[in-house]
Amino acid sequence: MIRRLWIGLLTGLLAGLLMAGMASALGGNLTINDSENANVSVTVNTNTMVDITPAVFSWTNVDPGGVGDNNSEANNYYALQVENIGSHNITHVWFNATYPTSSPFGVGSTANTNTGNYVVLSKPTQNNTLINNRTLFHQTLNSTYRFINRAEYNNTRGLVYVTDPEGNLPTDNSRFWYGRFRNASTEYFWMVNITDGSCENNEFFIGDAPHTKTTTGSVDFSTCAAGLSNGPVANPGVSDCRWGTFTNNSIVGGASAGTTYGYAEVNVSGEHYCVVIANCSRLFFSRWNRDFPFNLCNSPYSEYAWNSTTDGPLTPGDSFVMGIKVRVPYGIYEGTSNQGYITAIVNDV
Repeated sequence: MIRRLWIGLLTGLLAGLLMAGMASALGGNLTINDSENANVSVTVNTNTMVDITPAVFSWTNVDPGGVGDNNSEANNYYALQVENIGSHNITHVWFNATYPTSSPFGVGSTANTNTGNYVVLSKPTQNNTLINNRTLFHQTLNSTYRFINRAEYNNTRGLVYVTDPEGNLPTDNSRFWYGRFRNASTEYFWMVNITDGSCENNEFFIGDAPHTKTTTGSVDFSTCAAGLSNGPVANPGVSDCRWGTFTNNSIVGGASAGTTYGYAEVNVSGEHYCVVIANCSRLFFSRWNRDFPFNLCNSPYSEYAWNSTTDGPLTPGDSFVMGIKVRVPYGIYEGTSNQGYITAIVNDV
């Protein structure tokens, strides 16, 4: 060991002497007699570009009704970074997410699943102490995660314990379309009045108490209170629910002519969402998607992930963070769900 140590020291000394001699030979002591500058001019094109990193998230061993966070994410990722890699200030950033085109429940396989429908995001204060402290990050943001644009579908099998707004038990399926907002281990029943054959301008009902493994939740919609944006009552029970009317905003021209939409700003047990019904075929609960018609709802029901009005412009080379998790509902078939994705969209108006 001693011999090796000395050999190392002698080798280092010799190398240092050689480098010193080389520096001298290369002109370290040369006298400068003249110099001249050459101008360099570069014009950068205007490009609005954005990057999301990491590019892949993968959660494993998540139970039905469970939440996938960094503990079950394959690489322990707990957030995504959105960076302006272009040359122009970005004004707004928002997201959209893939979703199943038909109900994934009661199918007996993963055929109709789509993982984009599980994703929830949260926008933290852009504070390096918070962002770089994983424990503090989760503690601070745990109750602020919301879906991008979760899709829900009509219940295909009648439920004998749900009473409709007209007092029918079970619900009259010819007059009311109903299902659940599945939020991991909590599920909130909702109903839509279809008595006139339409949905986009009719009444929407939402339960205040969640259906869980141990509680029935709000399942009697015969005496709902008015006001979808009102918060739920304290300690809600079986008959505590609220109702309001969708605002019709159907597309009358263009490539999507004939698509009918209705929207409403809804407080779901303290979580604010823009709820959109599309063609009486699916219901969306959206927070981070500002595409039409979700952009018709106001904050805090529909929000930009980055908004220059409050955050300032997202300048080239700058970035921000969004917390990310997945909320897997009860009743999802075992195994690997069909891969989905989320997309960051930006503008520079």
